[in-house]
Amino acid sequence: MKLTKTTSIKWFFALMFFELVVANLAHPATPTLIKNLQLPNYTFGAAFAAMSLTNFLFSPFWGRLSDRIDRMKVYAISCVGYALGQFLFMLATTEYHIFMARGVAGLFIGGIGVTQLTYVMDRSLPQDRATNLTIHATIFTVAGAVGYLIGGFLGEISIPLLFMIQVVGLLISGLWMYLKVSDVISIKHIEWNKAELLKASNPFSAFTQASKIMDKWLWILLAIVLFSTFGSIAYDQSFNYYLKDQLGFSPSYNGLLKAGFGLLGLIINSTLCIYIIRKTNIKIPLLVTMMSASTLSFLAYLSTSASIFIILSIAFFAFNSIYMVLIQTLAGKANRSESSGSFMGLYNSAKSLGMILGSLVAGMVYGILPGLAFVLAGSMFLFGSGFLGLYLRRKE
Repeated sequence: MKLTKTTSIKWFFALMFFELVVANLAHPATPTLIKNLQLPNYTFGAAFAAMSLTNFLFSPFWGRLSDRIDRMKVYAISCVGYALGQFLFMLATTEYHIFMARGVAGLFIGGIGVTQLTYVMDRSLPQDRATNLTIHATIFTVAGAVGYLIGGFLGEISIPLLFMIQVVGLLISGLWMYLKVSDVISIKHIEWNKAELLKASNPFSAFTQASKIMDKWLWILLAIVLFSTFGSIAYDQSFNYYLKDQLGFSPSYNGLLKAGFGLLGLIINSTLCIYIIRKTNIKIPLLVTMMSASTLSFLAYLSTSASIFIILSIAFFAFNSIYMVLIQTLAGKANRSESSGSFMGLYNSAKSLGMILGSLVAGMVYGILPGLAFVLAGSMFLFGSGFLGLYLRRKE
Protein backbone atom coordinates (compact mmCIF):
# COMPACT_ATOMS: atom_id res chain seq x y z
CA MET A 1 0.00 0.00 0.00
CA LYS A 2 1.50 3.30 -1.08
CA LEU A 3 1.60 6.02 1.54
CA THR A 4 0.16 9.40 0.61
CA LYS A 5 2.75 12.10 1.20
CA THR A 6 1.83 15.07 3.35
CA THR A 7 3.07 18.65 3.69
CA SER A 8 1.87 18.88 7.29
CA ILE A 9 4.62 19.90 9.66
CA LYS A 10 2.71 18.07 12.40
CA TRP A 11 3.44 14.78 10.64
CA PHE A 12 7.09 15.77 10.39
CA PHE A 13 7.23 16.52 14.12
CA ALA A 14 5.58 13.17 14.91
CA LEU A 15 8.10 11.19 12.85
CA MET A 16 10.95 13.32 14.19
CA PHE A 17 9.79 12.41 17.72
CA PHE A 18 9.97 8.71 16.82
CA GLU A 19 13.49 9.06 15.40
CA LEU A 20 14.75 10.92 18.47
CA VAL A 21 13.28 8.35 20.86
CA VAL A 22 15.06 5.57 18.98
CA ALA A 23 18.30 7.57 18.72
CA ASN A 24 18.50 7.96 22.51
CA LEU A 25 17.88 4.34 23.46
CA ALA A 26 21.56 3.41 23.88
CA HIS A 27 22.66 6.40 25.97
CA PRO A 28 21.66 5.16 29.46
CA ALA A 29 23.37 1.80 28.83
CA THR A 30 26.62 3.26 27.44
CA PRO A 31 28.29 3.76 30.88
CA THR A 32 27.43 0.15 31.78
CA LEU A 33 28.82 -1.06 28.45
CA ILE A 34 32.10 0.77 29.07
CA LYS A 35 32.31 -0.59 32.61
CA ASN A 36 31.55 -4.16 31.46
CA LEU A 37 34.37 -3.95 28.89
CA GLN A 38 36.67 -2.63 31.66
CA LEU A 39 37.73 0.35 29.59
CA PRO A 40 39.30 3.53 31.07
CA ASN A 41 37.00 6.22 32.47
CA TYR A 42 37.95 8.72 29.77
CA THR A 43 36.38 6.42 27.16
CA PHE A 44 32.90 7.88 27.76
CA GLY A 45 34.10 11.35 26.80
CA ALA A 46 36.40 10.28 23.98
CA ALA A 47 33.68 8.11 22.38
CA PHE A 48 31.18 10.96 22.38
CA ALA A 49 33.90 13.27 21.05
CA ALA A 50 34.56 10.87 18.15
CA MET A 51 30.89 11.04 17.20
CA SER A 52 30.84 14.82 17.58
CA LEU A 53 34.00 15.22 15.49
CA THR A 54 32.55 13.61 12.38
CA ASN A 55 29.29 15.47 13.04
CA PHE A 56 31.29 18.71 12.97
CA LEU A 57 33.31 17.78 9.89
CA PHE A 58 30.32 16.87 7.74
CA SER A 59 27.55 19.22 8.95
CA PRO A 60 28.36 21.91 6.31
CA PHE A 61 28.37 19.20 3.65
CA TRP A 62 24.91 17.97 4.66
CA GLY A 63 23.65 21.53 4.88
CA ARG A 64 24.80 22.48 1.39
CA LEU A 65 23.70 19.15 -0.05
CA SER A 66 20.21 19.57 1.42
CA ASP A 67 19.97 22.97 -0.30
CA ARG A 68 20.43 21.23 -3.66
CA ILE A 69 18.67 17.87 -3.45
CA ASP A 70 15.53 16.68 -1.67
CA ARG A 71 15.74 17.07 2.09
CA MET A 72 14.01 13.77 2.74
CA LYS A 73 16.55 11.86 0.64
CA VAL A 74 19.32 13.28 2.82
CA TYR A 75 17.31 12.38 5.92
CA ALA A 76 16.75 8.77 4.81
CA ILE A 77 20.41 8.25 3.85
CA SER A 78 21.50 9.66 7.20
CA CYS A 79 19.19 7.35 9.17
CA VAL A 80 20.60 4.30 7.35
CA GLY A 81 24.17 5.45 8.05
CA TYR A 82 23.37 6.14 11.71
CA ALA A 83 21.90 2.63 12.02
CA LEU A 84 25.15 1.20 10.60
CA GLY A 85 27.18 3.15 13.17
CA GLN A 86 25.08 1.83 16.05
CA PHE A 87 25.36 -1.74 14.75
CA LEU A 88 29.15 -1.38 14.78
CA PHE A 89 28.92 0.10 18.29
CA MET A 90 27.03 -3.00 19.44
CA LEU A 91 29.85 -5.25 18.14
CA ALA A 92 32.68 -3.12 19.58
CA THR A 93 34.95 -4.69 22.20
CA THR A 94 37.91 -2.27 22.27
CA GLU A 95 38.42 1.48 22.54
CA TYR A 96 39.44 1.63 18.87
CA HIS A 97 36.28 -0.15 17.73
CA ILE A 98 34.10 2.10 19.88
CA PHE A 99 35.72 5.26 18.53
CA MET A 100 35.35 4.03 14.95
CA ALA A 101 31.69 3.13 15.45
CA ARG A 102 30.88 6.46 17.07
CA GLY A 103 32.68 8.25 14.24
CA VAL A 104 30.51 6.51 11.64
CA ALA A 105 27.37 7.39 13.62
CA GLY A 106 28.40 11.04 13.98
CA LEU A 107 29.01 11.40 10.25
CA PHE A 108 25.34 10.66 9.57
CA ILE A 109 23.87 12.28 12.70
CA GLY A 110 24.93 15.59 11.18
CA GLY A 111 22.70 14.90 8.19
CA ILE A 112 19.71 14.17 10.41
CA GLY A 113 20.22 17.24 12.62
CA VAL A 114 20.72 19.71 9.77
CA THR A 115 17.78 18.32 7.80
CA GLN A 116 15.42 18.50 10.77
CA LEU A 117 16.25 22.13 11.45
CA THR A 118 16.14 23.29 7.84
CA TYR A 119 12.87 21.48 7.13
CA VAL A 120 11.22 23.23 10.09
CA MET A 121 12.45 26.58 8.80
CA ASP A 122 11.36 25.76 5.24
CA ARG A 123 7.82 24.85 6.30
CA SER A 124 7.34 27.76 8.71
CA LEU A 125 5.79 31.08 7.86
CA PRO A 126 7.85 34.01 9.19
CA GLN A 127 5.39 34.61 12.02
CA ASP A 128 5.43 30.89 12.97
CA ARG A 129 9.17 30.24 12.79
CA ALA A 130 9.97 31.01 16.44
CA THR A 131 7.07 28.86 17.66
CA ASN A 132 8.02 25.92 15.44
CA LEU A 133 11.65 26.12 16.49
CA THR A 134 10.44 26.01 20.10
CA ILE A 135 8.38 22.92 19.30
CA HIS A 136 11.45 21.39 17.64
CA ALA A 137 13.60 21.98 20.73
CA THR A 138 10.85 20.70 23.04
CA ILE A 139 10.52 17.50 21.00
CA PHE A 140 14.29 17.11 21.16
CA THR A 141 14.16 17.26 24.97
CA VAL A 142 11.05 15.16 25.55
CA ALA A 143 11.86 12.47 22.96
CA GLY A 144 15.36 12.20 24.40
CA ALA A 145 13.87 11.62 27.85
CA VAL A 146 11.48 8.96 26.55
CA GLY A 147 14.36 7.26 24.75
CA TYR A 148 16.42 7.29 27.94
CA LEU A 149 13.52 5.81 29.91
CA ILE A 150 12.88 2.96 27.48
CA GLY A 151 16.58 2.36 26.87
CA GLY A 152 17.30 2.23 30.59
CA PHE A 153 14.91 -0.66 31.14
CA LEU A 154 15.95 -2.43 27.92
CA GLY A 155 19.56 -2.17 29.10
CA GLU A 156 18.60 -4.11 32.23
CA ILE A 157 17.25 -6.93 30.04
CA SER A 158 19.91 -7.11 27.31
CA ILE A 159 22.27 -4.51 25.87
CA PRO A 160 22.56 -6.32 22.47
CA LEU A 161 18.73 -6.43 22.28
CA LEU A 162 18.64 -2.71 22.99
CA PHE A 163 21.03 -1.98 20.12
CA MET A 164 19.15 -4.19 17.67
CA ILE A 165 15.88 -2.42 18.48
CA GLN A 166 17.65 0.90 17.92
CA VAL A 167 19.11 -0.17 14.57
CA VAL A 168 15.76 -1.42 13.25
CA GLY A 169 14.02 1.70 14.57
CA LEU A 170 16.43 4.01 12.77
CA LEU A 171 15.92 2.15 9.49
CA ILE A 172 12.14 2.39 9.88
CA SER A 173 12.41 6.08 10.75
CA GLY A 174 14.36 6.97 7.60
CA LEU A 175 12.09 4.94 5.31
CA TRP A 176 8.88 6.22 6.92
CA MET A 177 9.96 9.85 6.72
CA TYR A 178 10.96 9.48 3.06
CA LEU A 179 7.68 7.79 2.08
CA LYS A 180 5.32 9.94 4.16
CA VAL A 181 6.64 13.52 4.26
CA SER A 182 6.48 15.66 1.14
CA ASP A 183 9.72 17.40 0.35
CA VAL A 184 10.26 21.11 0.01
CA ILE A 185 10.42 22.36 -3.57
CA SER A 186 14.11 22.33 -4.42
CA ILE A 187 15.74 25.76 -4.18
CA LYS A 188 18.47 25.01 -6.66
CA HIS A 189 19.21 22.02 -8.84
CA ILE A 190 22.93 22.45 -9.44
CA GLU A 191 25.12 19.71 -10.82
CA TRP A 192 27.94 18.90 -8.43
CA ASN A 193 31.45 18.00 -9.52
CA LYS A 194 34.10 16.32 -7.36
CA ALA A 195 35.84 19.57 -6.50
CA GLU A 196 32.62 21.11 -5.18
CA LEU A 197 31.84 18.00 -3.13
CA LEU A 198 35.29 18.07 -1.51
CA LYS A 199 34.97 21.76 -0.81
CA ALA A 200 31.53 21.30 0.70
CA SER A 201 32.78 18.52 2.97
CA ASN A 202 35.45 20.78 4.46
CA PRO A 203 33.94 22.65 7.44
CA PHE A 204 36.87 25.05 7.63
CA SER A 205 36.33 25.99 4.00
CA ALA A 206 32.64 26.49 4.77
CA PHE A 207 33.50 28.87 7.60
CA THR A 208 35.96 30.71 5.33
CA GLN A 209 33.31 31.16 2.64
CA ALA A 210 30.80 32.26 5.27
CA SER A 211 33.16 34.97 6.52
CA LYS A 212 32.58 36.82 3.24
CA ILE A 213 28.85 37.23 3.87
CA MET A 214 28.46 37.00 7.68
CA ASP A 215 28.84 40.04 9.90
CA LYS A 216 30.63 40.02 13.25
CA TRP A 217 27.40 39.55 15.20
CA LEU A 218 26.75 36.17 13.64
CA TRP A 219 30.28 35.08 14.53
CA ILE A 220 29.67 36.17 18.12
CA LEU A 221 26.43 34.19 18.04
CA LEU A 222 28.33 31.09 16.88
CA ALA A 223 30.80 31.63 19.75
CA ILE A 224 27.87 31.69 22.20
CA VAL A 225 26.61 28.43 20.69
CA LEU A 226 30.10 26.88 20.91
CA PHE A 227 30.79 27.68 24.57
CA SER A 228 27.29 27.01 25.85
CA THR A 229 27.17 23.65 24.05
CA PHE A 230 30.61 22.88 25.50
CA GLY A 231 29.23 23.46 29.01
CA SER A 232 25.95 21.63 28.41
CA ILE A 233 27.61 18.50 26.99
CA ALA A 234 30.37 18.48 29.61
CA TYR A 235 27.76 18.41 32.39
CA ASP A 236 25.43 15.95 30.66
CA GLN A 237 28.09 13.40 29.76
CA SER A 238 29.80 13.63 33.15
CA PHE A 239 26.44 13.32 34.92
CA ASN A 240 25.54 10.13 33.03
CA TYR A 241 28.85 8.45 33.83
CA TYR A 242 28.96 9.83 37.40
CA LEU A 243 25.67 8.08 38.19
CA LYS A 244 27.17 4.68 37.32
CA ASP A 245 30.80 5.24 38.35
CA GLN A 246 30.40 7.14 41.62
CA LEU A 247 26.82 6.50 42.75
CA GLY A 248 26.40 2.96 41.40
CA PHE A 249 23.09 3.62 39.64
CA SER A 250 21.81 1.05 37.12
CA PRO A 251 20.72 2.00 33.55
CA SER A 252 17.05 1.99 34.61
CA TYR A 253 17.68 4.62 37.29
CA ASN A 254 19.55 6.72 34.75
CA GLY A 255 16.60 6.38 32.38
CA LEU A 256 14.06 7.30 35.07
CA LEU A 257 16.02 10.42 36.03
CA LYS A 258 16.32 11.56 32.43
CA ALA A 259 12.62 10.90 31.88
CA GLY A 260 11.86 13.12 34.85
CA PHE A 261 14.11 15.81 33.40
CA GLY A 262 12.27 15.50 30.09
CA LEU A 263 8.86 15.92 31.72
CA LEU A 264 10.13 18.97 33.56
CA GLY A 265 11.52 20.33 30.28
CA LEU A 266 8.18 19.79 28.55
CA ILE A 267 6.34 21.78 31.21
CA ILE A 268 8.88 24.60 31.14
CA ASN A 269 9.14 24.76 27.34
CA SER A 270 5.38 24.80 26.80
CA THR A 271 4.81 27.57 29.34
CA LEU A 272 7.77 29.71 30.35
CA CYS A 273 9.71 29.43 27.09
CA ILE A 274 6.68 30.32 24.96
CA TYR A 275 6.10 33.36 27.15
CA ILE A 276 9.76 34.45 26.90
CA ILE A 277 9.79 34.11 23.11
CA ARG A 278 6.53 36.00 22.62
CA LYS A 279 7.00 38.73 25.21
CA THR A 280 10.76 39.43 25.34
CA ASN A 281 13.72 39.92 23.03
CA ILE A 282 15.14 36.53 24.22
CA LYS A 283 18.67 37.85 24.87
CA ILE A 284 18.30 38.93 28.52
CA PRO A 285 16.40 35.78 29.57
CA LEU A 286 19.03 33.70 27.77
CA LEU A 287 21.79 35.49 29.70
CA VAL A 288 20.01 34.84 33.01
CA THR A 289 19.52 31.19 32.05
CA MET A 290 23.17 30.64 31.13
CA MET A 291 24.42 32.36 34.27
CA SER A 292 22.09 30.19 36.37
CA ALA A 293 23.36 27.03 34.65
CA SER A 294 26.93 28.14 35.37
CA THR A 295 26.18 28.73 39.07
CA LEU A 296 24.44 25.36 39.46
CA SER A 297 27.40 23.59 37.86
CA PHE A 298 29.80 25.06 40.41
CA LEU A 299 27.41 24.15 43.25
CA ALA A 300 27.23 20.56 41.98
CA TYR A 301 31.00 20.32 42.39
CA LEU A 302 30.68 21.57 45.98
CA SER A 303 27.79 19.24 46.89
CA THR A 304 28.52 16.79 49.69
CA SER A 305 25.75 14.22 49.27
CA ALA A 306 24.09 12.30 46.47
CA SER A 307 20.66 13.80 47.21
CA ILE A 308 21.95 17.39 47.03
CA PHE A 309 23.80 16.56 43.83
CA ILE A 310 20.63 15.15 42.24
CA ILE A 311 18.56 18.20 43.31
CA LEU A 312 21.14 20.58 41.85
CA SER A 313 21.23 18.52 38.65
CA ILE A 314 17.45 18.68 38.34
CA ALA A 315 17.68 22.46 38.54
CA PHE A 316 20.56 22.49 36.05
CA PHE A 317 18.69 20.44 33.46
CA ALA A 318 15.63 22.66 33.88
CA PHE A 319 17.70 25.71 32.95
CA ASN A 320 19.46 23.68 30.26
CA SER A 321 16.13 22.93 28.56
CA ILE A 322 15.32 26.66 28.55
CA TYR A 323 18.75 27.50 27.14
CA MET A 324 18.35 24.98 24.30
CA VAL A 325 15.08 26.54 23.17
CA LEU A 326 16.24 30.14 23.45
CA ILE A 327 19.61 29.74 21.71
CA GLN A 328 18.01 27.89 18.81
CA THR A 329 15.26 30.49 18.47
CA LEU A 330 17.83 33.30 18.61
CA ALA A 331 19.82 31.63 15.82
CA GLY A 332 16.68 31.19 13.73
CA LYS A 333 15.82 34.88 14.07
CA ALA A 334 19.38 35.94 13.28
CA ASN A 335 19.44 33.97 10.03
CA ARG A 336 18.49 36.14 7.06
CA SER A 337 20.08 33.96 4.38
CA GLU A 338 18.02 32.38 1.62
CA SER A 339 20.20 29.26 1.86
CA SER A 340 18.92 28.24 5.29
CA GLY A 341 20.57 24.82 4.94
CA SER A 342 24.01 26.39 4.61
CA PHE A 343 23.51 28.67 7.60
CA MET A 344 22.11 25.91 9.80
CA GLY A 345 25.00 23.72 8.68
CA LEU A 346 27.37 26.30 10.20
CA TYR A 347 25.17 26.51 13.31
CA ASN A 348 25.25 22.72 13.63
CA SER A 349 29.03 22.75 13.14
CA ALA A 350 29.45 25.22 16.00
CA LYS A 351 27.28 22.97 18.18
CA SER A 352 29.24 19.91 17.12
CA LEU A 353 32.56 21.58 17.90
CA GLY A 354 31.20 22.38 21.37
CA MET A 355 30.14 18.75 21.70
CA ILE A 356 33.61 17.54 20.72
CA LEU A 357 35.40 19.75 23.21
CA GLY A 358 32.80 19.29 25.94
CA SER A 359 32.86 15.50 25.89
CA LEU A 360 36.59 15.06 25.24
CA VAL A 361 37.85 17.57 27.82
CA ALA A 362 35.23 16.47 30.36
CA GLY A 363 36.41 12.86 30.01
CA MET A 364 40.04 13.90 30.55
CA VAL A 365 39.20 16.12 33.53
CA TYR A 366 36.95 13.42 35.01
CA GLY A 367 39.94 11.06 35.02
CA ILE A 368 41.80 13.53 37.26
CA LEU A 369 38.89 14.22 39.62
CA PRO A 370 35.24 13.46 38.77
CA GLY A 371 33.87 16.66 40.29
CA LEU A 372 36.14 18.88 38.20
CA ALA A 373 34.06 18.05 35.13
CA PHE A 374 31.21 20.11 36.62
CA VAL A 375 33.58 23.04 37.26
CA LEU A 376 34.54 22.81 33.58
CA ALA A 377 30.85 22.96 32.59
CA GLY A 378 30.23 26.01 34.75
CA SER A 379 33.27 27.80 33.34
CA MET A 380 32.14 27.26 29.75
CA PHE A 381 28.66 28.62 30.45
CA LEU A 382 30.39 31.62 32.01
CA PHE A 383 32.46 32.21 28.85
CA GLY A 384 29.32 31.87 26.73
CA SER A 385 27.60 34.45 28.93
CA GLY A 386 30.49 36.84 28.29
CA PHE A 387 30.01 36.58 24.52
CA LEU A 388 26.26 36.97 24.99
CA GLY A 389 26.99 40.20 26.86
CA LEU A 390 28.73 41.44 23.71
CA TYR A 391 25.84 40.25 21.54
CA LEU A 392 23.44 42.35 23.62
CA ARG A 393 24.95 45.42 21.94
CA ARG A 394 23.60 44.34 18.56
CA LYS A 395 20.81 46.49 17.18
CA GLU A 396 17.96 44.62 15.50
